[in-house]
Amino acid sequence: MKKALKSVIAALFLVCSMMVVSATAFADAVLDFEVTEVGYENGVLKATGVFTNSGDRAIEKVNKVDVKIFLYNDDGDSKEVANHFFTDLAVQLAPGESIEYTLEFPDVAEYEDATQWSAEEGDWEFTYLDEAVEEVVVYEEEVVYEEEVVYEEEVVYEEEVVVYEEEVVYEEEAVAVYEDEAVYEEAAVEDEAAMLDFQITSVYFEDGKLIATGKFINTGSKNIETVENVYVKIWLYNEAGDSEQAADHVFSGLSVHLMPGEEIEYTLEFAGVPEYTDATAWDASEEEWTYTYFE
Repeated sequence: MKKALKSVIAALFLVCSMMVVSATAFADAVLDFEVTEVGYENGVLKATGVFTNSGDRAIEKVNKVDVKIFLYNDDGDSKEVANHFFTDLAVQLAPGESIEYTLEFPDVAEYEDATQWSAEEGDWEFTYLDEAVEEVVVYEEEVVYEEEVVYEEEVVYEEEVVVYEEEVVYEEEAVAVYEDEAVYEEAAVEDEAAMLDFQITSVYFEDGKLIATGKFINTGSKNIETVENVYVKIWLYNEAGDSEQAADHVFSGLSVHLMPGEEIEYTLEFAGVPEYTDATAWDASEEEWTYTYFE
């Protein structure tokens, strides 16, 4: 009887230990994508699911995430059918909140016997909402500093004329530096308010050119009339997991006329790109944006 009781206690201790380890592992998770539906449309695999913030920080945007899709049939066979890097996904999630999202994986062969699916995510990078709050705090501290400089100027004695004039010059320089910082901060806020994303839906070669078809999406808060300049890079991937930056080009004068949340389909051409016959997936990155706005 005592031996049996010891065995039960040991088993309970083992189960509790496993639960503690499991809880610690899940505490590391910040964002999770749970697939609710998978389907094909015009040769594109679309995975609809829910992003859930399971961490303790408010998340503004997913800068980058690697998503893999697995399909299963009734015989128990499974296959990794898609692997793609997604960038600049606006989510705006406080801890515990969720948002439905649809991710598109182009050029994925259709599996007619698939009855179940799942997703795996990795290489997360985020932008947090509290980072914007920290910038405001720094700005307020700089304003207090200017007030303190003005107060010191008022208590200088009149007979110390030379010293007083030097302090006035110092104050003017300090104010000039502060104004420069304010202008820089305004430019930074404007850049954050204007944001476009280019999501590729298909890539193919034609007459020695790499043709990338996708969507420009206005994920910011300003009306964008024209993309004056943008530097776009294209990466190609094969089934062995190898990747290659196949093209890069600065495009200018792209008319989009997009209000916040709107999108427009666009085709970009990259000349002089060698054809990669084993490429099965692709990705794009954009930088050095400049825009023209409309009211």
